[in-house]
Amino acid sequence: MNKGPAYFKALKVIDSCITDDHFNATRSYLDNYFNVFVKNSTNYFEHRSALELFDALVEKFHEKLNKK
Repeated sequence: MNKGPAYFKALKVIDSCITDDHFNATRSYLDNYFNVFVKNSTNYFEHRSALELFDALVEKFHEKLNKK
């Protein structure tokens, strides 16, 4: 599964967060990203790379959340 486009969309979604509703929707998007790409990985290397990207997204999300 190609996680690249979903990763870059998640970055855009995080960058566009302004209100609490945006942050709640972004949390849902990140949950879906985790379920699709991390939980459904077929091998260790795919799982590891998806988890690293997910961790980067969560870190960026927390940074944006703390700036508001």
